[in-house]
Amino acid sequence: MPIGCNHRVDSFGKVAPCYDAVLDLVTFGTYARFLKRAVKILAPRKGERILDLCSGTGRAASWVAYAVGKDGEVVGMDICERMVEVAKARYGKIGNVTFLEKNVTQPWDEQSHFDGILTSFALHELPETGRLGVLGQSYHSLHPHSFFPCSFKS
Repeated sequence: MPIGCNHRVDSFGKVAPCYDAVLDLVTFGTYARFLKRAVKILAPRKGERILDLCSGTGRAASWVAYAVGKDGEVVGMDICERMVEVAKARYGKIGNVTFLEKNVTQPWDEQSHFDGILTSFALHELPETGRLGVLGQSYHSLHPHSFFPCSFKS
């Protein structure tokens, strides 16, 4: 983990059980609408494999899991152990979704594996020096002609 990031991961871990409710509250409901819009833009189809990058509590991953159906696959990656625990507790019984504790700024094994990538409220939290590498790894983890809608401010 990059130096200086431990406090962020610890902070997310402390709020993990109520993260979605807090964001819904402080954003007056726009957080959930943003996530739903991001899933709609990604437009996951039955049978696809989708990565939820920095998946947090797994809220969006669960919606994508239903969209890709039983023949599809959703992988959620997040650096925060507590967020992954919450995601597994809430959505782990959905048969086609897996949550992994992973520092996405480190190399991944997945190459040409995914049909699409979803990320939200995440890239800006990554160390600035690691963002380009994460985008590069994301690109290489996609099948040709796949989709990665992405928006963030620096």
